[in-house]
Amino acid sequence: MGAGTIIATAIAITLLIITGYVLIAGTLSTAQVVATAQQAAAEREAQKIHTRIEIINASTNTTTYQTFVEVKNTGSEVVGDFDHMEVYLLQGGVPYMYTNSSVPWSWTYTINPDVVHPNLLDPDEVANITVRYDPDVLKGPPTWVKVTTANGVYDSAYIF
Repeated sequence: MGAGTIIATAIAITLLIITGYVLIAGTLSTAQVVATAQQAAAEREAQKIHTRIEIINASTNTTTYQTFVEVKNTGSEVVGDFDHMEVYLLQGGVPYMYTNSSVPWSWTYTINPDVVHPNLLDPDEVANITVRYDPDVLKGPPTWVKVTTANGVYDSAYIF
C-alpha cells in the first residue's frame, strides 16, 4: 500500500504543476492583451490631443446646391481617414450629416498644394470640401456647418 500512496501523490503533484502552468500562461496572455489595448488607447488619445482643425471659410451656392468649406489643419498631427470624417449642415433648423462617399448627396475634398503626403491633410494645409446637398429636403440654404475628423475632433462655423 505504500507504493500506491507515493504514486498518487506524484500524480497529484504533476497535475498541480500542469494546472499552475496553464493558469499562469493564461494570466500572462491576458495581461499582455490588456497592456496592448491600453497602449493603443493612450496612442489614440495622444493623437486626438494633437489634432486641431479650423474652418476658415464657408459659403453656399444656392444655384448649384453646393456648400464650400475651407478646413485648415492647425494641429501638429496629420489628418487622414477622410472616409470616416463627417460634415453636418444645418438646413431649415435640422442638422443633416453628409459622408465622403459616392452617393449623390455627399461631400468631396481637394487639398492644394498636396505635395508632402498626398491625400492627407498635413499641418498648415487647407482642405477644400464641397458638400452637394439635396434641394428637396431644404427649407432654405444651409446656415451652419460642422466638420468632424475620424478621431472626433471638430470645428463649426456659420455660413455667410
